Amino acid sequence: MQLSDLTDYEEELHSQTFFDDEKVFSDSTINFNNRKVENKKNTVPEKIYQMQRLYKYGLSDRPDESRNENFYHQGKFMEDYTDNVSWSTGFQQYFPTYHSMNISQLREYFSWRTKFRKGEITQTTTSFAYVYIYELLNQIGTKNAQESFEKLEHFLKNYAETDFGNTVMIRNLKKWILHFSIINNIDKKLSQKYVAEKTIERDFSINILKNTDNQDDNKIFDSLNYFLKQKLKKSIIIKNVGDKCVHLIAEIWKKFSKQMFSDFFGQPTFKIINLFDNAIYYHKKNDTSKMIYELSPVRKYFFKNNQWYEESYEIWSFNTCNFASLFEIIDCKLRTYFHLRQKSKPFPDTNNYSPIIDKAINEYQESLRPKITVDTTTLKQIREDSLDTRYNLLTEEDLLDFQEIQPQQNSQSDELEITILKELLKKGDANELIKSKKLMPTIIAEKINEKFYDEFMDNIVDFDGEKLSIIEDYVEEIKSLIFK
Repeated sequence: MQLSDLTDYEEELHSQTFFDDEKVFSDSTINFNNRKVENKKNTVPEKIYQMQRLYKYGLSDRPDESRNENFYHQGKFMEDYTDNVSWSTGFQQYFPTYHSMNISQLREYFSWRTKFRKGEITQTTTSFAYVYIYELLNQIGTKNAQESFEKLEHFLKNYAETDFGNTVMIRNLKKWILHFSIINNIDKKLSQKYVAEKTIERDFSINILKNTDNQDDNKIFDSLNYFLKQKLKKSIIIKNVGDKCVHLIAEIWKKFSKQMFSDFFGQPTFKIINLFDNAIYYHKKNDTSKMIYELSPVRKYFFKNNQWYEESYEIWSFNTCNFASLFEIIDCKLRTYFHLRQKSKPFPDTNNYSPIIDKAINEYQESLRPKITVDTTTLKQIREDSLDTRYNLLTEEDLLDFQEIQPQQNSQSDELEITILKELLKKGDANELIKSKKLMPTIIAEKINEKFYDEFMDNIVDFDGEKLSIIEDYVEEIKSLIFK
């Protein structure tokens, strides 16, 4: 006899015989033919019972793996099931599954799920909400991984992040959406928002500073500034010099990145990650041994030896002290270069850093110097054109002087070029000498550069339109060559 039959049973109790002074009572037969007993099995959909019978014990040596696999198989069996009963259950369960619910709770859950799928978003118990999340993580009731991802996002926005959810549910769901993206190779542009914004920003800054080739100067500067906590933008050199300083700082860092990047940011770290920890998720035995998921240029996930790993540059491996020291030295040197006032207490120099910084500054300075290139194939024509121009400008008296001097110039050309170089080294100006010889400064510059090209593989004198000058980088070498 069941508790539900108790009322009918009491109504149909047979009479008991007892005696009094006037009446005699005796037992009588009870007629059960007209008794109406509720058959509960007939009121519960057969699929509920079929689903319950699918549960198998001992699927794995680990109880959690057995539980997760049973949930998956039962869920796939019920993924299209709908129901329509009212619910008022207070069902609460850690790691809720179908197996942990009784029939009434199962029907109430599937009824709530039916309405939710149709867009009728109403609050339910936290445990029912988690069962629905677990279904989406296991792609129960969806055509593919992308649809599951979209439905997880929909649930996050329209349930978890409303008054129906709570902070723990939001945190768990965001973490699991990221894990789902990794294992199902969801577009990283969609999944990056489920990592802390500062983590992605840091990753992209590290990548720019590590791979500086073809990087924009402003991007390099902004990335450096990110790790210097925006102090670089407030520097006096930036306020006074601006873009020139941004370019120079970028060039200096390019040299450091090629030689000493790991000194400041360390090596990538590897750590084990447990995908879908604290969730009901059935890890099917798919071949993921070759799978690599790149969430950012310097943060990736890969599967090896039956375990997932994360590779990334983590902040605890950064040498922030050395990094700050480097830019204190850069700041001091650039203040000197741009003739700005120094700090009251200069930062101590570091031998490891100074040569690299000085080389970058020198190369930058050299890049600003105008280059004179001579096409030797047209040099003869240039000379002839110059002589014609000069000849046309001369007076008759000048022509007579020029005719007298020209043969002497051709015969004593080498000696004259050396004399002009000596004059430039001693006085810094040879205009009077050149004028007295009735020579063209541009022609003299070409001859000197041509004469010493094999020695220096570069031009050694320059003509700025007014006077000749020796290029500063070669002054000492020319002195040692001429006055030896």
